[in-house]
Amino acid sequence: MSRTRFVNTKKRNDNKLHYQSLIIPNFEERNDDIIINVNDYTRLDVLAQELFNDAKLWWILSAYNNLEGDSLFPTGKTTLRIPFDVNIIYDKIKEVN
Repeated sequence: MSRTRFVNTKKRNDNKLHYQSLIIPNFEERNDDIIINVNDYTRLDVLAQELFNDAKLWWILSAYNNLEGDSLFPTGKTTLRIPFDVNIIYDKIKEVN
């Protein structure tokens, strides 16, 4: 599922759509998280393909681990938390947006 699904839009006076910023909340550690070791060469899209069978879900790994920016690399991290259930992320993003 694309993260743009959560972006709200409003129609402007000139009938063009205005896209609001998407707020990605911080996610707390959970007892059911899966922990994996990574290095600076681990790509989140490759990892998402292995874990979720969809490389486009790399943003879930980034959001869940509170990584900054829009990079496919978890620079500076040695471990990543993998959500047991991705619906946790969807629900929390819907809640804050």
